[in-house]
Amino acid sequence: MTSGVSIEADQGAQHFLNTFTDPAAVARYLEGPRRFTPGLDALHRMTGLLLAEHAPEDARVLVLGAGGRFGAAVAFGVAPRLDFRRG
Repeated sequence: MTSGVSIEADQGAQHFLNTFTDPAAVARYLEGPRRFTPGLDALHRMTGLLLAEHAPEDARVLVLGAGGRFGAAVAFGVAPRLDFRRG
């Protein structure tokens, strides 16, 4: 155990970081969230619909996190009047 983190956790973190140096893994990056999160596309569509129904006309939506640009693109198709920003 190092710094309160198990060796397995350290190795797992390093394995995760190594994937960003593998061109094939980088090319498949956007497939991951869909495989790991059942219903992700439907969640993004529902978020867009809820924003379209309830956000005021001058709403500005800040999208945070990895993959946020994809979610914003889906929501923007449903709610084109909203101003999406990424953070």
